[in-house]
Amino acid sequence: MTKTIKKRKSYLVIITITLSLTLQNCNRFFSFFITKNLPPICHSEVNQENKVILFVSENPDENCFEIYINEQKRDKRCETKILLGDIQEIKSDLNYSIYHKEENICSGKIKPIAEKIKFAVIGDTSYKTGYLKNMIEKIAEFQPDFTFHVGDFQYDTQLDRWDEILKIFKPIFQNSFFFLSAGNHEYESETDEQIFKKYFPEEGFFAFRNKDIWFVGINMFSEKLDEFLENISQKINYPTIFFIHKPFVSLARGENLELSYKSIFSKIKDKAFLIFSGHDHLYGRVKIGNILQVITGGGGARIYPCSKKNISEKVFIDDSEIEIKVEKCVEEFNFILCEIENQKVFCKAESPTSGKIDEFSSEITH
Repeated sequence: MTKTIKKRKSYLVIITITLSLTLQNCNRFFSFFITKNLPPICHSEVNQENKVILFVSENPDENCFEIYINEQKRDKRCETKILLGDIQEIKSDLNYSIYHKEENICSGKIKPIAEKIKFAVIGDTSYKTGYLKNMIEKIAEFQPDFTFHVGDFQYDTQLDRWDEILKIFKPIFQNSFFFLSAGNHEYESETDEQIFKKYFPEEGFFAFRNKDIWFVGINMFSEKLDEFLENISQKINYPTIFFIHKPFVSLARGENLELSYKSIFSKIKDKAFLIFSGHDHLYGRVKIGNILQVITGGGGARIYPCSKKNISEKVFIDDSEIEIKVEKCVEEFNFILCEIENQKVFCKAESPTSGKIDEFSSEITH
């Protein structure tokens, strides 16, 4: 009897291990299938040296790409990261097309940056609630120079859903520099992480300067975080707008007003005058000392209720006392449109259902 029980246990262990390995192989197979069959997408960014970079999501084969600028053939490249020159040297529209075997796989426009900088911010995007497409259309109408996504670009790993959200964002990819700060859902699964790195090879980090302002995106989930912050702290000598997924002060989680992620905050607080974040699926505006934090996590994902409104609290950071004050919290889908002019940032938060839900400005302090 004892031998029979031991034998059955051995069989169960073998079956369990076999099933586990089979599931792992299935996951790898479907992950490979999904990443190989997603559409090629191009988007442009600006790097720390202020060079324009065009990212192509994949290299189809050894035949590489043919690059056309303003309908003139410029180059043939095999890498998916294409350097197009200094952003300050672009004085007129650059219309680019990427061809592979005479087929146009993606195209878009890189515009010169005007004296009045325009940028848009959105986060926690999902098309399931039906509002995302409208918000993206509104952003495209605004014609921003830069579009910033504060993380959780996509919530599902199924092929058809990735297809859908990439199609929705295509007008932004084609006509605006696009930057993504990674959210936790970019790391939800192995497949999520693979697709995220395929389409956004900078992995949620970015830093560039324009008109004496730094724009910096932080991937708070990466092992490279400390190295990035150290590098940036040595480079930045101008006022900075930061983009990070999770807010330092949450308006949807917990009842107490608290400062979270203090180790990150302490490294950027002397550089920052404005911080955009997501994660809380709502719109919120919080003053943290002299820094304005704006939460725009209402890009289509299910809206959370505000757990804090019109309250303030004093907290300590690096042995100094600062006041946290909640200025606004709105339970609405939202995105933000901003303009920079005369050393000031002017922004309005809009909802696809209610129109303008807030407006604010922030002095660019040195």
